[in-house]
Parts: sequence; C-alpha cells; structure tokens
Amino acid sequence: MKRVLKALIVTVSLAFIASSVFAADKPEPAGPNVGDKAVAATFKILSNGEGEINLRDLDKDTLLVMVSSVCSQCKKEIGELQKNEKKIKEKFDIYLVVVDMDPDMGIKRIGKVATLPMISDPDFQIGTAAELMSTPSTIVLAKDGTIKAKHIGYRKNDYKTFLEE
Repeated sequence: MKRVLKALIVTVSLAFIASSVFAADKPEPAGPNVGDKAVAATFKILSNGEGEINLRDLDKDTLLVMVSSVCSQCKKEIGELQKNEKKIKEKFDIYLVVVDMDPDMGIKRIGKVATLPMISDPDFQIGTAAELMSTPSTIVLAKDGTIKAKHIGYRKNDYKTFLEE
C-alpha cells in the first residue's frame, strides 16, 4: 500500500511539473490593458435607466463594476457606490454589470439593494475581454472606450482612487 501511495505521489508530482513547464512555453492571450480599447459591444440598460450603452461611444468617463448577486464582496461594493453615488456621478457615469448566469434573477436580486443602472453580461464578455475574471471588478473607460484603469476586488473607499485620477 505504501509503495502504491509513493508511486501515485511521484506520478502526480511529475505530471504537475511537466504541465507547468509546457504551460510556460505558451504565451498568455493578450487582452485589453490600460490604454487599449474596450470590447466593441453594445448592452441594453436593463434596470434604473433607459436605452443602451456602447462601450466605445460613451457620454462621459464611465465606471463598469462587475458584480454577482451571490458575491458578498459585491454587496459591500454596491453599498459603498450607492452611498457615494452623487459624488461619483460628478465625474463618471456608473453601471453595475451583472454577470449572473441567470440574468433575470441576478438583476432582480441586485435590484433589491441597488438603484444604480444595471446591464447584464451573463457570458462575462466585458470581464473576459479585459482579463478580469472575478467579482467585484471595476473598469474605468474614457468617453472613446479607452481603458483608463482596471481593478479587481473590493476595499473600502476604492472608488476614491478613480475620482483622484
């Protein structure tokens, strides 16, 4: 039994090392970075707003905050954004990008705690293009859709960083 266990450990270790070596040879896919254009897409504003948002033709600099209805940190972020909405809107338009796989349920749940405009992105199109694969994540876009900043996660008063830029 010990012999089989040792053989298994050695095999798994070698497989891990081999996969790491081969993975290092493959270049990472290039995604938009600060200074690049956001994904060319238009989204319908689903809640607390009207019309559509084209990520490359904005009325003013825009915060896109990717959230999920089951994310506890997202709820903290939403609360802070709601509390400071007036100050934020002096400089930015702001949209919650709901990434729940069930868009109707996600919008409904987040709508219970948020009055900010929401768009739905259940395929995580925006996050994937910007290489932000977790929630909450924030993308700051210039009017022409150029990415000015990206941020992953929640820290109290995060939004102030963007106001100071």
